[in-house]
Amino acid sequence: MTAAAVRTPGTDAPRGSWAERSRLLGAWNSVVTSYYVMASTTTLLVVVGLVFVLSSSSVESLAAGDSPYAVFLNQAQYALIGLPVLLVASRLPVRLYKAVAWPALAVAVAFQMLVFVPGLGMGEGGNMNWVRIGGFT
Repeated sequence: MTAAAVRTPGTDAPRGSWAERSRLLGAWNSVVTSYYVMASTTTLLVVVGLVFVLSSSSVESLAAGDSPYAVFLNQAQYALIGLPVLLVASRLPVRLYKAVAWPALAVAVAFQMLVFVPGLGMGEGGNMNWVRIGGFT
């Protein structure tokens, strides 16, 4: 015996179908909602990261004689500098990201391989994942 699909009064679609779910979700299916969900998730991760930095660095800063907020304020400054960059990046067209994706991946892999180049790759504490270029590591 087969069960007949249950139909909602006033619609032609069976209950649980894609059309009904789409109708019920309404505004949640819009592009604007996706943008705000992504932006709020990113903001939440940055704020939680700043709290972690404050929690983990305050004792060491006090022991060194600095303000307990010194490292936190430095990281917060970088987060504030990154905010306009985030806003500009969110306004760029998707086709630009698609055009840049593969070349950016190739450049990233090339930079990852720099640690194996003699003279550039250096070790610190047994970790050989540092690159020295022009006095910067």
